[in-house]
Amino acid sequence: LFGGRSERLNIWELRDGPYADYSAIPLHYQLNWIVTLKDNSSLVLTAGERETVIDVWNINTGRLVTQLQTAGGIRDLRLSLHEDYIVAAAGTRVYMWRYHSPAYGIDNPEEFHKNQGFELAYVRKLEARVGLAAMDE
Repeated sequence: LFGGRSERLNIWELRDGPYADYSAIPLHYQLNWIVTLKDNSSLVLTAGERETVIDVWNINTGRLVTQLQTAGGIRDLRLSLHEDYIVAAAGTRVYMWRYHSPAYGIDNPEEFHKNQGFELAYVRKLEARVGLAAMDE
């Protein structure tokens, strides 16, 4: 996976060889962050520095699965060590979403399909703009 100023998420299938063609998902922003989920390798999170949403894509279908809302420009996007939280620095807030992978079972299948496994767990407003986010488990 790679992107940048081209305003697209490029998907290069390395199993097809180093000279294989790649597919692309068009975006409406310059790509600054790409986060992959090991438990669900078809899901990829993308974000741009000037955007207020984090897009969740299914790279197998090229479809937008859901969007995670923030209140300001995204400055950092990280995944926790055990891949159960996504942390973002955006504007003057830090956001944390819990990710419930379908691989580990879910308590409420209807709720999973509604939010695709992403649940806003925490928002903290700070005095100044946040530049970096980190998580210690």
